[in-house]
Amino acid sequence: NGELDILQQEASLMTKRLNAASKLIDGLTGERTRWGADVKNLEEQSVKLVGDCLLGSSFLSYVGAFTTDYRRDLIYTKFLADVRERKIPLTSNFTLEGLLTTDSTVQGWISKGLPADDHSVQNGILTTKSSRFPLCIDPQQQAVTWIKRTYAGKSLTVKSLTESDFMKHLELAIQFGNPFLFENV
Repeated sequence: NGELDILQQEASLMTKRLNAASKLIDGLTGERTRWGADVKNLEEQSVKLVGDCLLGSSFLSYVGAFTTDYRRDLIYTKFLADVRERKIPLTSNFTLEGLLTTDSTVQGWISKGLPADDHSVQNGILTTKSSRFPLCIDPQQQAVTWIKRTYAGKSLTVKSLTESDFMKHLELAIQFGNPFLFENV
């Protein structure tokens, strides 16, 4: 009688394990389908990356100094039309923001004081992604506030050209790769 109870408990345990294994296999089958679709999407995106990167690098290299309207005209009208005319693969609904940043990054910038308009977001992209040093003409001090909050705790040095030791601090910042902000230029 005791042996029968032990065997029934073991059979019940095995049935539960078989059911759990079956559910796991079913779940992994669904994941395989999803992963297959993801691989296909990534392969398609890799072909379109050429045109996307061409437009993104054009933005980072050439249009930073211009107004919002002129930037939009250059990238989304002239450059985009040229890329399509040359039949370079490109994402159909290309956006600079979609290529060069994420929504969560932009929200982080906004929470640190960057205005939410397109021009400011593009300036944020230029400030963080460009290999050139940004020059911000900022009468309302919005960019200065954002830069100070963004680089707080990252060895940001803030100096004015009128300070006698600004050159020494600039040299140290460049030597160690730290951010440096000239104020009131």
